[in-house]
Amino acid sequence: MKTLGYLGFLALFVVELIFVALHPEATLSLEPWQLLALGIAAFRGGHAISFNVVFEWLRRPFCDVVRDSSGAGDSVEPKYTLEGFWATVANCIACPICTGTHVGSALLTIITLWPEFGILLTYALAVAGIAEILHFTSERDEWQSRYAREMAGSLWLEKNHAA
Repeated sequence: MKTLGYLGFLALFVVELIFVALHPEATLSLEPWQLLALGIAAFRGGHAISFNVVFEWLRRPFCDVVRDSSGAGDSVEPKYTLEGFWATVANCIACPICTGTHVGSALLTIITLWPEFGILLTYALAVAGIAEILHFTSERDEWQSRYAREMAGSLWLEKNHAA
């Protein structure tokens, strides 16, 4: 049953792509930078569905929030009590790559059906995605800087026998 669930998600993706391929005008007219925006939008949408509070209502029946193995935060994991098709849904919702893939194909479908709205939605998600990338990049840099300061201070204390 689990395999059928994965095949169902794959079939949905293929159906969306076939629909887009049968009506290619809007997607073929996208500029390269718009395709980049589409990728960032799919990234952002995938993260929103898999991790952010705004989609907790969607994840709740399928996923649990657990302490991260690092001890420094939380992680979203599929509920391991689910079986068959529902376990597949849980695995896909907890995976930002899986959800991002479906957000991307959904955006292409929306662009095909209603180009103006699809592009606007893509831009909105892309701007949010760029903000997310900048936020986590700066946060990573801050943590690395703090770690480097701690290490430098510890080495100084050790070198000067001040510890």
